[in-house]
Amino acid sequence: MRGPNFFDAGKFPEAQFVATSISGSGNSYEARGRIIVKRLDFGVGQNEWAATGQVANEVTVDLNLVAGRAK
Repeated sequence: MRGPNFFDAGKFPEAQFVATSISGSGNSYEARGRIIVKRLDFGVGQNEWAATGQVANEVTVDLNLVAGRAK
């Protein structure tokens, strides 16, 4: 998945997501983020993986992050 036929992590080492909500209690926090990506717009899935029969063009990415404040 990290190779040039998919995410090409060598060429694109970073991705940025924006949280849709953040909640917290005490020293614990939770952030949630969801984005729908048209993978072919970004060249994700090349050669034999360019067809949308097995991997759809629109892919939902959910990101949940739980973090705590250092004591």
